[in-house]
Amino acid sequence: MSEEFEKPKNDNSKINEDTEKINNNNNEESNLNKESNINNNNNEQSKIKESNFNLFDQNEKNKLINENNSKEKIEEKKEVEKKNLENEIKKKSFKCPYCYLDLSSTEENPLTPELPIKCIKCQTIFHYINCFHCSNPIYFSEIIDFSNFSIQCPYKKCKKSFSITNCDLCKTKIYFSGRFPVKCPNKTCNNYFAKIKCPFLNCSNSITYATKITNPNPPYLEGTIVECNRHNPHFLFQKMTCFHCSKVLLFLYPQNLLIQGQKVICPYENCNESFNMLNCPNCNKNNFFPKGRNFFGINLKCIYCQFNFTNLFCPFCMVAFNIKNDKGKYIEGNVLKCPYNNPSHNNILFQIVNCVFCKQPNIFRDKKIYYHGQKVICAYKNCNKIFCKVPCPYCLKFNIFPKGDFSFGTIYSCIYENCLKKFSIFLCPQCKNYQVETREILEGQSIKCIKCNCLFFTIRCPHCKNGVQGLNEKLRFGQSILCPYVNCQKLFNYYYCCKCKRPLYDKNNSYSDGNIIKCAYKDCGISFRNFVCTKCETNNFIITNKNSDNDTDDGNENEFNDVIKCNTCQNKFYPLKIIKIFNEGKIMQFYQGDSIKFNQPIKDPYEVNAMKIFINKSELYSMIENINENQIADSQNNLNNIQQMKQKEERTQCCFCLSKISESVFIPCGHRCICYSCGKEIMEKKKKCPICQVDATFLLPKVFDA
Repeated sequence: MSEEFEKPKNDNSKINEDTEKINNNNNEESNLNKESNINNNNNEQSKIKESNFNLFDQNEKNKLINENNSKEKIEEKKEVEKKNLENEIKKKSFKCPYCYLDLSSTEENPLTPELPIKCIKCQTIFHYINCFHCSNPIYFSEIIDFSNFSIQCPYKKCKKSFSITNCDLCKTKIYFSGRFPVKCPNKTCNNYFAKIKCPFLNCSNSITYATKITNPNPPYLEGTIVECNRHNPHFLFQKMTCFHCSKVLLFLYPQNLLIQGQKVICPYENCNESFNMLNCPNCNKNNFFPKGRNFFGINLKCIYCQFNFTNLFCPFCMVAFNIKNDKGKYIEGNVLKCPYNNPSHNNILFQIVNCVFCKQPNIFRDKKIYYHGQKVICAYKNCNKIFCKVPCPYCLKFNIFPKGDFSFGTIYSCIYENCLKKFSIFLCPQCKNYQVETREILEGQSIKCIKCNCLFFTIRCPHCKNGVQGLNEKLRFGQSILCPYVNCQKLFNYYYCCKCKRPLYDKNNSYSDGNIIKCAYKDCGISFRNFVCTKCETNNFIITNKNSDNDTDDGNENEFNDVIKCNTCQNKFYPLKIIKIFNEGKIMQFYQGDSIKFNQPIKDPYEVNAMKIFINKSELYSMIENINENQIADSQNNLNNIQQMKQKEERTQCCFCLSKISESVFIPCGHRCICYSCGKEIMEKKKKCPICQVDATFLLPKVFDA
């Protein structure tokens, strides 16, 4: 029993051994898989790390690039700051007007405007101020109260004027171009003001206009009428500054009243330039035009707010007014009325038309009516040229005829590339209605007036080029017409081409039915005959190869021997030359405009007084601006003035040989420290002063104290 029992025990052990082996193999495989997974994970992690390292490298590179760029920007900023500092130092450092020494501001001797400055070398005292426009120093031997007049920059590149004033509230000193109003630079003040001085020197009253900076409307506009209350009656005047020289211009009311927008000529001798000034009705800012021409009835755009407006003026009260420029609201030549409700001319209408050549306004008033397209002779004696202006009905832009050769009823195409549309203009001789036709109408064809329903035609005389009209009449092909104008009174025939429908004229008045007509236009040039039907009086055109009646070589000799059949009524008639029909035309009467005399400004007395003081007090700038050796050589004649400006030095021995008396002076430093013989040697070799080591340009021999 024990043996049997032991056998199965042995079998189970084998099975267990096999299972252990299998388990071990599985464990090994699992370990291998784990190792492979770990390796794969490690590889992936290493790849991720590498990619992270690469990303890190790229980030570092980008950071380095940004740092380099920032460094470059910082360096550029530093360079800009250095340049600004250099410019500030240049502004603060300048030459002494007496000894030409370069001076720079220090704590002991700050170079502040309007305060006395003492030169280190020559010990002279002078004053200066910086120009508002070019920032160059202007030197004065004595201090002046600049609040009473404007200052003109003496440098050739500038030559502009500026002013200095004090704020009424905070009393801060303000440098400005001379054009009011002025904003106070003090942030706590917020004052926006203007000080206008009465032009009488004995009055010295200043009229002040002030508001806050936050107020959009300025307290004062240039060219407005100012009233001084100290006079009885009150004195009225207008002031403005020249656009070119910035000097003050004066208009006395009402002798020479300024009209806003007129051409202004500066009365000062150094300027004499022209300009224009207009106030925008929207932003109330001054728009200046440096070329100088009269801006009346022209569509303008504000420089600041881009607002479109038209500047006009009343020819009766001579005051300007503005109209908002909507499309088609105002066209030059439209009928106007004074907006100021003056009872003397409240109901009187007027029109303004600018000359094409001289740009000056021609005024139509006192029942003188202007029509677009009429021939206008400029009313100004300096011009007296003929022109015509016609607005296109589509784009509302003017088509200009500088020779006045416009004809009513003729088809024209707009000259502007954006339009190029065809139109014709007619004027009714009975009611004077201005009628625009966009359809093609022949010149001389009868038209019905829209307003009074009358029939009329319009043609142009080929001799005097004036318009001729006919009322309630039908113009026949080829009929004779007598020009009604006194200067002409000649006969001519009117007809038109059967192909291009353009008008033709016979100046010799020799046309009759059946004559050969050749079109005068180069793009057409056909020859034809016309026969009028005896029944319905319609035209029957026959094209021929002949150029005139004298030619015999016609394609068909029996062309007009047969009976002609009318194209409209089918009537048959023989081609017989009929008697000419005579008609006398009527004058197209137009009025001419009047000229307007624009007043020009006079010199401001304060400005003239300032110029006199400036000439006497600011003579030192030329010594700085145009210094050269010739001027220094000529300074021997002005030595007494130079010695008065400098502190007198005691006579000493020659600093070079120590035996002779110092009798020679070095220019430009002005040191008298050497004898003439030693000075010659130094000028031949070094050319430097032995005391200050400044380059010497000239040696003044034998100079002694008085």
